[in-house]
Amino acid sequence: MWATWCTPCQIQMLELKKTYDNYDRDELEILSIDIDQRETVYLVNNFLDAYKEQLNIELNWIFGMDDSSIWEKYILNGSIPTLYIFSQNGTIYYSHEGAIYFEMQEGWPDDTVTLKSKIDELLV
Repeated sequence: MWATWCTPCQIQMLELKKTYDNYDRDELEILSIDIDQRETVYLVNNFLDAYKEQLNIELNWIFGMDDSSIWEKYILNGSIPTLYIFSQNGTIYYSHEGAIYFEMQEGWPDDTVTLKSKIDELLV
């Protein structure tokens, strides 16, 4: 869950791209849901176009707009980005508020949770 104006969400998109590029579609699918009711499909498309034009990065997974039902059901403390990992049967496996990184960065504690570690756990 994200919004176009959210700087941590913009950073999260780079991590989601790394994630999307490292797994097959039968293992992982990403859904990015814009939860800001003031935003439009036009704004989301402009955001995606800007990533492609300015950063040469195509965010090529599924993007959608919330009608407030997702916000009401899944936002933990009201902050974005919020990430959920669901099993293939729809069970919530993991959730996280704030940006989460694909892999460990130099100098981070060994027990740091990464997006890759959580996905790999679920795929085992």
